[in-house]
Amino acid sequence: MLKKILVPVDFSDHTEKSLEYLLQLSPCGLEEVQLLHVIDTRVLTDSAMMFEEALDEEYFLASCKKNATAKLEKISRELSGEGFKVSFEILEGVPFSVILKEARHPDISLILLGHKGHNLADELLMGSTAEKVVRKSSKAVLLTR
Repeated sequence: MLKKILVPVDFSDHTEKSLEYLLQLSPCGLEEVQLLHVIDTRVLTDSAMMFEEALDEEYFLASCKKNATAKLEKISRELSGEGFKVSFEILEGVPFSVILKEARHPDISLILLGHKGHNLADELLMGSTAEKVVRKSSKAVLLTR
């Protein structure tokens, strides 16, 4: 029985499909959904290497958090309307690492995520976030297409 599912959200089309699939899991005893958005801090390092002036870290993070909060609140309202208990969190770091750390919580039954996200360069050079989560997770992972 699925009690609580961790759903990493990057606001891509694949995330949208995962959220649609989530509604089909309701009959499996799903009670709670934890949405997780990870602000990829590698962007800050990459910008410092590519440009003379790095991004203003404080402004960048505040802007990302503000935008993500608005989007997560909207998704939360929609899922709550479908009868789910919903919580969300916005964290910083390398997405696959943060997802794996959050999934270690004992009340998480499953990780549900799209098989692709936004970062094509990361996917081509180092492997996708989804692929790393599947390989390294101790919890069940359901990828959506």
